[in-house]
Amino acid sequence: MSGHLITDDTATATVVDPAAAPGWWALSAAMTDQVVDVADREDLIVTIAPGAGHGAPACFFPARAIIEIDGLHLGTLDPATARPHRIADRARYATAWGLLVHECAHVRHSHWSAPSGTPPGALEAATLLEESRIEVAQIRRRPDDRHWLRAASTRLILHDLLTTTGAGAMTRQEAAQAAGLVLARTDGGIFTPAETAPLARIVADVLGSGLLAELREVWRQARIVADTDATGMIELGYRWCTLVGIEPDAPTTAPDNPMLGPSRPSAITTAIAEVLATVATAVTALAPSPGGRAPHEHCHRRRGRTGERRAGRQHRVHPHRTPPPERSSTHPGHRHPHPHDRRAHRRPHPGPRTEHSRHPRPGGHPRHLGRPTGTTAHARRAGRRRPTRDRSDPDCRAVHPHHPHDYPRTAAAGGHRL
Repeated sequence: MSGHLITDDTATATVVDPAAAPGWWALSAAMTDQVVDVADREDLIVTIAPGAGHGAPACFFPARAIIEIDGLHLGTLDPATARPHRIADRARYATAWGLLVHECAHVRHSHWSAPSGTPPGALEAATLLEESRIEVAQIRRRPDDRHWLRAASTRLILHDLLTTTGAGAMTRQEAAQAAGLVLARTDGGIFTPAETAPLARIVADVLGSGLLAELREVWRQARIVADTDATGMIELGYRWCTLVGIEPDAPTTAPDNPMLGPSRPSAITTAIAEVLATVATAVTALAPSPGGRAPHEHCHRRRGRTGERRAGRQHRVHPHRTPPPERSSTHPGHRHPHPHDRRAHRRPHPGPRTEHSRHPRPGGHPRHLGRPTGTTAHARRAGRRRPTRDRSDPDCRAVHPHHPHDYPRTAAAGGHRL
């Protein structure tokens, strides 16, 4: 399918020598430990080193469960200093980590393979739709990965689109490719409409609003295709070729494309460069501080310090009470019982069990023992007595104990009945 999904069983995977490159070997092992949660698989092996990726920024071997990332995208950072288990540290190599997240999206959601005899044009269109489909599925499953996908898309995926467009007027094929790579991500929530507005205006001018709406319907249909539905993706590839005007059976001739190597800026290159700059600024502004911690780490530590201060105050006010045990670092979200919780669940004071405690009835005695003879401790509580009613009176006249004479309590008298 994609250029960075290598299905050739004869391809050789990159091997990092721990003796010759201990820093790259350690970083590869650290990323292998962290990729379990990102890809939801435990058998993956990550290799990051200069020259890895087989000509692509990153690649994935489905048959071998190996992800390779070109170490050049780590920049000037020393790989021995990378700590990918800390979320804030990933901001120093956001592009490399975004490539890893993108490949993990392929691992988790690209479970289809094109059948033999598939036309190359339809397969290329289906691959174009697959790029945005897996990223939208990834942020639906892990919303926090959107930041890293934006970093990788900004610097690499959109850069590939920039280098494959030439000078002069933009063709329908180029506009459709830009729409499938950029606007499809905007529609899926990776980018914002404000960030891609310059490119959207140019694409709409070239394709027209009607054709752009039909293409948008195609990539929206691709999002609801199952991860294993190869037939559905190929059919959408055929539909894409029909709308754009591409021959599905025509072979891919990208190396012979005369538009490679732009000699002067065009409308598409200027719009993409503006999108790149806007998204890169937003990614940098929202990146966590390399020396800080992740937001959830701050919350856990702040919650722990608050609990410790509260326990210290309680111990000073009530020195005879035993303070709660210290918080365990293995469960950062655990909260020890508050003193109010302890009082609410405190057991009653132990004492001798009496007949009254076993049978707390108003008479203080079980039913089968009979009524007690003499005075009991459960006399009627003193207070206002309820008024009595003379049942023999046909007018339902009530006799109030605090008034010397009777008064009618019928509906005609306007009062309410007792």
